[in-house]
Amino acid sequence: MIDAKDIGFVLDGLMLLRAQGGVPGAEEAIRGVRRWIEIYYAWLAGSAHAKLELTDTNNHGVGAHAMCACVRACVQECVCVCVA
Repeated sequence: MIDAKDIGFVLDGLMLLRAQGGVPGAEEAIRGVRRWIEIYYAWLAGSAHAKLELTDTNNHGVGAHAMCACVRACVQECVCVCVA
């Protein structure tokens, strides 16, 4: 999971493309990524591995919590603003 800790930056980028408007293919890309994020979020919610990572008190746990916050925001509103 730590490898995906920066996924919020991808989500932010997609939202910036949407806000810019007139970017060819942006809405289609956002829909595709959002579908993937919804599947990933379902995995996070039920995965034993994810639950284990979220209980870590090291960088893995911090990264997992940051990533989950961004993924959850995207699933709920498809708006994600992450702070590095």
